[in-house]
Amino acid sequence: NGGTTAADPKADISMLGTTADNVNYVMDDGTTSMTGDDIRMWPNNEGDPSMANNKAFWFTFIGTGVSVKKTPNLGTAANAIDDGVYAQNLPYGSHVFYCKRVDGSDDIIKIDGVQVHGDSSTNG
Repeated sequence: NGGTTAADPKADISMLGTTADNVNYVMDDGTTSMTGDDIRMWPNNEGDPSMANNKAFWFTFIGTGVSVKKTPNLGTAANAIDDGVYAQNLPYGSHVFYCKRVDGSDDIIKIDGVQVHGDSSTNG
């Protein structure tokens, strides 16, 4: 991230805390990126990303699919994004993973603008 010392930190997604922040990070390839509107790390042992109601994050990636797996997987956490495969066998290329928090536990997930997940479970 260009500066890993305390004297010259350069914030990136890995430095999110429990206070909501607007974030943007683009990798050196210029295509892989993550942008979040009022995103924070949920204050639990899993460090799940969390957004306020009607806030979202976008993850742009190159490949043929995307899955989410919490690391470490310490069990189910309220307000976490469900583990799972959200897209597979896409044409190779750039794609956008979009996740919007509708309310305290509901998430909408879209891949390239097509909704692939929406629920009201306690996991979001």
